Amino acid sequence: MVAASAFTTARALAACAQVRSGNSCGSGSIVGHWNGGSLVCSNHHVTGGVGRNVTARFRHNGRDLNVPGRVIVSGYSNTTLADWSLTHLPGFQDIAPVPMSTTKPKNAPHWTHGAPRCTWPLVTKQLRPTRIDANSKLILFTPDAIGGQSGSAVYDSAENLMRALIAWSWGGQTGAQQTAEIYRMTRAASVEVAGPRPDGLIPLTASDIELEEGFRVLSEATGNIRIQDLPIWDTSVKPPADPEQPEEPKPEPAPPSGVYLPRALFLEYLVSMEALSSEFRKMLESGGDIPEEPIQPNTGNTFGL
Repeated sequence: MVAASAFTTARALAACAQVRSGNSCGSGSIVGHWNGGSLVCSNHHVTGGVGRNVTARFRHNGRDLNVPGRVIVSGYSNTTLADWSLTHLPGFQDIAPVPMSTTKPKNAPHWTHGAPRCTWPLVTKQLRPTRIDANSKLILFTPDAIGGQSGSAVYDSAENLMRALIAWSWGGQTGAQQTAEIYRMTRAASVEVAGPRPDGLIPLTASDIELEEGFRVLSEATGNIRIQDLPIWDTSVKPPADPEQPEEPKPEPAPPSGVYLPRALFLEYLVSMEALSSEFRKMLESGGDIPEEPIQPNTGNTFGL
């Protein structure tokens, strides 16, 4: 994984896309390369649920590229702050990804690059956080987002890491999910940890897509891989311990190799060896020689030696 300091604005701009699924049009961004292709993060209400066909449109080396893919992970809830998806673009790795941060956003300038009103080419907007605190799972920015910006990545200006995912408008401000909260959802495989959705939150893309409640994974595409192990997370900073999510159990260490005797048998063996040593010492002190057939301790076959 490339260190955060190596990311540039140009790299993040290149990773962003216009995302279409049926009659829905929104935004997305490449957050990782995996299984011979790329992974695009967007909103569930933009792409639809697992198995849905999606087209991501990029501007790359002066050309427009329309790349087909399929949704492999999604998390959505009408009652919590969960509205995101991952689309796999098979065979496409032409554009470098910018991964998602597992730590909370900083109180610093941010920016986003997306398709408001399904605009093409994409539009860059500066964002200023207006609500970011330790207890909030929703981050608010000004100016307000408009339709088509759903699924747009929010990058901080200091590191160009993806810190949030735009999904809603709320009270004249842009409402976004923190990527750190998306990470918590993937670890728990549940949308319930996302926290309650406040009244008045408005999705930024209207479509006829049927929204599927819950955390879903397309098993035929992902196999047994854990979503938190996908190469979409920034690993330059270790995520903080999550008090709401118990640590995964560590495997028991393998027992050391070798032969071990019960304490009582080992003491019996030492006493026997001490008696044998005493017999040899007496023999040598009296001027005798060590016999060719050494004296055996009276232990029978107790120790299997």
